[in-house]
Amino acid sequence: MTEFNGQLGRYKIIETNDNSPTLWSEFFDENCHSSAGAYQETLFNYVIPCVPKQAVTQGYHRILEIGFGLGIGLKATIEYQNTQTHYPIHFISLELDQLLIEWAIKNIKIEGFDLSKLQLVDQCYSYEDPRLKIDIYIGDARKTIANKNINNINGIYQDPFSPKKNPTLWTTQWFGELKNKSHETCLLSTYSASVGVRKSMIEAGWHPQSYSGFAHKRERTMATLTGPIDQKLEKKLRASSALALHDEGQ
Repeated sequence: MTEFNGQLGRYKIIETNDNSPTLWSEFFDENCHSSAGAYQETLFNYVIPCVPKQAVTQGYHRILEIGFGLGIGLKATIEYQNTQTHYPIHFISLELDQLLIEWAIKNIKIEGFDLSKLQLVDQCYSYEDPRLKIDIYIGDARKTIANKNINNINGIYQDPFSPKKNPTLWTTQWFGELKNKSHETCLLSTYSASVGVRKSMIEAGWHPQSYSGFAHKRERTMATLTGPIDQKLEKKLRASSALALHDEGQ
């Protein structure tokens, strides 16, 4: 097991059942992925739902990932693009700890792409060619989303640490920010099936739906801004005493 110190404390790199690594964070006291398989979970929860085989808009298909971690989301997206799609992708990621990005550049191997091509300019690791554009922003996600030119997002990997450990990235206000940055056809996908999270999505204008979870997890959530509302799920949510999550003081 590899350990190293980041800006937020100590990290442990743990091999999961599909031989891909996940990360345990001392600061959040959580793993990033299921022990059943970090790469396969990323494909299941995020890439396959959010990267359609046919483009839905012209130009780059814009993916916003909340939490770069070890770069498994970028790796799975590029490798899926190389085999399953025929349109350009703009991959945008928000990461608080720069040392995680540096670890990924040195240690994560992506078929068809060398992470050392990323160039650091103004607190953002970037790369661009006609088929692939990458921007990995360093810093607090709430400030980044508010201050950077991030717009017309087509798919969102909502994958920060859990609501208990990282509550500011699961509130109604956060999902409202994401809505403001998204194309009307955007699909948001997350591993979470929390009632409070789903109520927060609804308050922000998203329409959550329940889907089967990865491995031993029973449910996960996907949400859209347009289209049919899952009335059965909303009835279930209304019957729960759990509250939507809000920023402090809201």
